[in-house]
Amino acid sequence: MNSQTVAQLEAFVADPNLKELEQFLSAFNIFSVLSITKKEIMHSNFLAWLFDPNESHALGDTFLVTFLKDILSGSDSNLNALDIHVKYFGDSEVRREYQNTDLLIVNDTLRIVVCIENKIQSRESIGQLQSYRRMVEDEYPNYERVFVYLTLEGDEPSDKTYIPVSYSQIISTLGTVFNKKKSALNSRVASAIEQYMDALERIMPESEIQQLCEALYRKHKEAINLIKESISDHRDGVRDYLVGYIEDNPNLILDVPNPPKSSIKFLPSQFDDLYEKSGEGTSGRILLAEFVSRSNSLNINLTIGPGDADVRQRIYEKVKLHQAQNESSPFTASGRLAERYSRIYSQTLLTETELETNELPDLINLLTPKMPKVSDDLSTILATLSET
Repeated sequence: MNSQTVAQLEAFVADPNLKELEQFLSAFNIFSVLSITKKEIMHSNFLAWLFDPNESHALGDTFLVTFLKDILSGSDSNLNALDIHVKYFGDSEVRREYQNTDLLIVNDTLRIVVCIENKIQSRESIGQLQSYRRMVEDEYPNYERVFVYLTLEGDEPSDKTYIPVSYSQIISTLGTVFNKKKSALNSRVASAIEQYMDALERIMPESEIQQLCEALYRKHKEAINLIKESISDHRDGVRDYLVGYIEDNPNLILDVPNPPKSSIKFLPSQFDDLYEKSGEGTSGRILLAEFVSRSNSLNINLTIGPGDADVRQRIYEKVKLHQAQNESSPFTASGRLAERYSRIYSQTLLTETELETNELPDLINLLTPKMPKVSDDLSTILATLSET
């Protein structure tokens, strides 16, 4: 390490902004202690607890009602804030991971269902929101339906049926409810809610912590980049393994060269013989497989993308027929064919726990025995789609 590098690192650790940041982060917060402030599953679980009128927080339906009133105000939904204000949501049921949805809130008495897709560090995958919407429409055909896309900054969803909501709205709504109810809350409940709001403040883009981080990075970019480069990212190694798996298999091809580690798109080479390149993507392919790497999972998906309507319909009909005729069908399609993206196959290869608790060599060891099943599934899919 040369003298210039040493000087850069010393200047970084001596910066008063770093000391101020350390003071912020050293304040006790159970979510930070457990290293879960940016874990989607933690936020989904905590929000499910808050939304459930019958949970131990003793808020009743206040948080759920206030949240719905806040997000529906000014939206294009058939429901409005006044509709919500005059209704009783105390008998609502909150479901986690129902049909892969993050949060599903159902009130059979009012015939209202709320579907919430929650994202912290990841983005929606191809066809994800549409798939959840179709499932809710199929299972709750005569209900008023509210679809929410919850992200840190209120990102625009690909499916415009969803209302974009930012976590700043969660902070605002929860703060309003907490200030009104604090005196009546159990001290442990009050502490949990306060610490959750503090945890949210720590990860919000416009927070004081974020501003300190940005100031430090601007001033000590070289030193921070050196630190980052010295820390291995397991996803780089997993990406290299998966790309190697595709390149070493003569029956598979990458959709585009040098794919990012978050999304490795590929396909059996025979797909190009079956379908013309009439899609809207870079390569023009309608049907693509994809290894999707998120902070909480590694999945493989097969998705019908935008393109020739007749081709898309023929693919989907073959998929649904195979599902109907074969109990062991690898296809996982549900509902109707979406206008743009429909996922027809999906498997989880690595779970959040596996990603968090294993080093790269162990992750590769976990992946390797799962790849033959991936190959078998793709072979079955190819054979099904090749049938005339």
